[in-house]
Amino acid sequence: MSIIKSERNFTQINNNKKKPAAIDELCKSIGDRIKGIRNQKGLTQKQFAKKLKVSQQLISRIESGRENISIITLKNIAKALNTRVLLDIK
Repeated sequence: MSIIKSERNFTQINNNKKKPAAIDELCKSIGDRIKGIRNQKGLTQKQFAKKLKVSQQLISRIESGRENISIITLKNIAKALNTRVLLDIK
């Protein structure tokens, strides 16, 4: 933490950088599957993002497991990739 001194008062500024989001095992596994299917379809992240009307950065976060997506988002991704989602809850 650094301190900036002004004539009237002291102001503290936190120099901590934003920590990267933790990568959940399930999010990483789903992201890997999405990336594999996207690559099989010959789509770049940018092309895929445009198809989903989201940013390329979001696609990158999803595929790397840094984004915890909703079931609705997963359904939309599957539709954009012309595939389906199979869920096995045990």
